[in-house]
Amino acid sequence: MKCLVRQYRFSGGAPRSLFEYLSIINDEGYDIINIATPKEQDLQYQYESKFGKSICRIDINTLWKNSKILSIYRELCWEYRFLKKEKPDLVIVLGEDHGFFYSYFCKKLGIPLITVIAGGDLEKSQWLIEGWQSGESICFSEENRDVIVKHFPSNQVNTISNRIHLKNQFNDFNQHYCEDINKEINILIVSRLSVGKMNSIYNFLDHLSQIYIDIPIRVRIAGDGDELNSMQELLDNKYSKSLNVSLLGHVDDMIPEFKWAHIVVGKGRSVIEPIMMNRIGVIIGEDGRLDICNKESLCNLYHYNFSGRNIDKNDSHAALNNIVDRLINKNLEDKELKEISLQVAALYSTEYLKEKLDFVIKKAKQENVEKSLCGPWIFGRYLTFLVRKMQNSYYRKKHIG
Repeated sequence: MKCLVRQYRFSGGAPRSLFEYLSIINDEGYDIINIATPKEQDLQYQYESKFGKSICRIDINTLWKNSKILSIYRELCWEYRFLKKEKPDLVIVLGEDHGFFYSYFCKKLGIPLITVIAGGDLEKSQWLIEGWQSGESICFSEENRDVIVKHFPSNQVNTISNRIHLKNQFNDFNQHYCEDINKEINILIVSRLSVGKMNSIYNFLDHLSQIYIDIPIRVRIAGDGDELNSMQELLDNKYSKSLNVSLLGHVDDMIPEFKWAHIVVGKGRSVIEPIMMNRIGVIIGEDGRLDICNKESLCNLYHYNFSGRNIDKNDSHAALNNIVDRLINKNLEDKELKEISLQVAALYSTEYLKEKLDFVIKKAKQENVEKSLCGPWIFGRYLTFLVRKMQNSYYRKKHIG
């Protein structure tokens, strides 16, 4: 059996999550044919070590943003012919734009399709979702599912957030949280250091530098981006006296950093994973508002995939003050951290993924699909229709709203 996978680049959380999906599918006897744009070498190596060599192609979204319509046409011609030649038993595509084209292709060729939506704000992509013609979809969050079911049958839209494979678990953390807390509190910030992210980090550091002076607070910032040098200059000039801050840059293995921290600040996977390791998770929004992951906030955080969207705390820093107080006074029970860790693991651990994924694959294969023979001249007219439909939908969204 063969499974063809069309994704973007080998960077970010989406291909890491998709790797867990494909590992299960591969273990069930599927040969993986992966089409992507190589970028992040360690992740590309991980894919090729497990599934074999990947096929390098530029993704449709990049071509579209660069207004290379003719290149899109040629790329889609190649992908359709490749799909027709390989005749896979299953196709998995990442992103709403790949889903737009492959839903037509797979419908015509009678191939089961699953479109994976890995997160982010879909409001600007609804015109693409409207054009989906076939297949099942998997969303990582209820927020994304809410958007897709407006345009696509709800029984074909599935939420599966399980995508994190834990290499280590720290079940015995009493010494880490209790005996060493008199020396210092360790806070890890995980974020991409780009223009849109910096204000929330500055806001957090400003608050942190004012709240506690009796017990030293050590801060490490893990992440890379265009603002890395600017961040280092600011740390040297503004926070060097009030905070002990280290800028780590890009970190390949975050496990030692998660183990070091009492509190981890971030969003998405970067904060979900340490919560599953019994660390205190602080979710930070773009505006600097904070939410602590606990039994009261978990439902809302899960709905938005721990993205930091829709945090409505008026005085969100008070929650941070409270959690630091509890650490200092040793008033944070082990049971409380273990309970939230187990709840988050049930939602995100790959330990619970196989049964959910098998169910969606079974549904995709049971769908009634229309098989059609496509000659070269018919295919040309057909693909022209798709590109024009995409252009017209984009124009309506941009100029008419």
